[in-house]
Amino acid sequence: MKTKVIIIIIIILIGIGGLYHMGRKRKVKEEDLEISNIKSFYFTYTNGYMINSYTRYQIVIEEEKYIAKIKPYGKSEDEEKEIEINHDFIEKIVTILKKYEVTKWDGFNKSDHDVMDGDSFSISITMINDKSINASGYMKWPNNFRNVRDEISVLFMNLYNE
Repeated sequence: MKTKVIIIIIIILIGIGGLYHMGRKRKVKEEDLEISNIKSFYFTYTNGYMINSYTRYQIVIEEEKYIAKIKPYGKSEDEEKEIEINHDFIEKIVTILKKYEVTKWDGFNKSDHDVMDGDSFSISITMINDKSINASGYMKWPNNFRNVRDEISVLFMNLYNE
């Protein structure tokens, strides 16, 4: 009887360990950040509470083409542009992500609840192997946030203004 109880406990522990392992999110490592691995890129941030006071940069794959969707600060949704991009553009994004170790941002989710009309951001990068990086904040930022925001903004806004 004692042996059966021990075996049942071991089976339960193995089952719990398996469920824990299956439920864990697969983390993106820096070596995963390659052009061929990126399925989608979404980055948005706000600057205040006025109408159209947010910026959104997005890269999606449509019909085997990479499309950048750009909605600049102060512009309406109607002024958003969709532009086909090449691998060089994505390589520049990947270089920025690696340079500032954006993989370490995954899981960042902090807010300053004492501020009512502050700034926020959200980033989501999905890989073809379904690994992803997700981070967001309200008046709280991960390391090097401003550098990433500024460098990515330059790339997308140069494309938008061409």
